[in-house]
Amino acid sequence: MNCPLCNEKTSLGAEYCIAHANALENLKQAFHLWTTAFGTLTVPDFLHRLEKLPGTGNKTREIARYLLENPSRWT
Repeated sequence: MNCPLCNEKTSLGAEYCIAHANALENLKQAFHLWTTAFGTLTVPDFLHRLEKLPGTGNKTREIARYLLENPSRWT
């Protein structure tokens, strides 16, 4: 199977390449921290805000855009 974002090979049974899988895991952890800091925050709002931050890495931006277009992939 190949990563839907970059077309790299994935590990057996994995949905994303290692870089995008790590970015997704970091996003999910950060979301919990952001909801604590900002209060009520929806996933789309979080992803939009994250995209605008200058320090956000390329892989994170890519997975954020992908999740905005495919919200069911967040779970």
